Amino acid sequence: MTDQQLCTPTVGQVVALVDGLYPPRLAESWDSVGLICGDVDAPVRRVLVALDPVEAIAAEAVEGGVDLVLTHHPLFLRGTHSVATDSTKGRVVHMLIRSGCALMNAHTNADAQTGGVADTLADLVGMADDRRPLLPCEDDPHVGIGRVGELREPVSLRDFAARLARVLPATPAGVTWGGHPQRLIRRVAVS
Repeated sequence: MTDQQLCTPTVGQVVALVDGLYPPRLAESWDSVGLICGDVDAPVRRVLVALDPVEAIAAEAVEGGVDLVLTHHPLFLRGTHSVATDSTKGRVVHMLIRSGCALMNAHTNADAQTGGVADTLADLVGMADDRRPLLPCEDDPHVGIGRVGELREPVSLRDFAARLARVLPATPAGVTWGGHPQRLIRRVAVS
């Protein structure tokens, strides 16, 4: 066994790492998290992180020689009876499997975890550290979906919208907002 083989994690080890950071038990009951497809014993040298497991991401993974795609949103939220290539989701699965690339996701478990997606969003919008979950878990009130809290510094609605446009990924619609532009914003929620 070479030194590189000793240091190269497997799909199963990466799944265990992600599950350790974002425990599946934190996922909402309706959600689907974890390994979607892939060989748990296959080596992982390259990882692609994305929001959605769409065809363009699968094609990028195949072209880039990626071993594992980690997305936030799941490919399947409900049970499926087919992954035939005449459906978009089926094509994604086939593209990845043919190239030897695994696919996993961490969704509401990554949203709920302390230091996860909701806390990252809260940091980006300027929320102070004394935030709390919008929907706390029963067994731990510091963990849960979303975050609500005071901004570090109050800011006008216009300036807050401009901040969001700077720190969030661009979308076709951009940042939309309503209300008096000079209204002072002190408390916000993210989800």
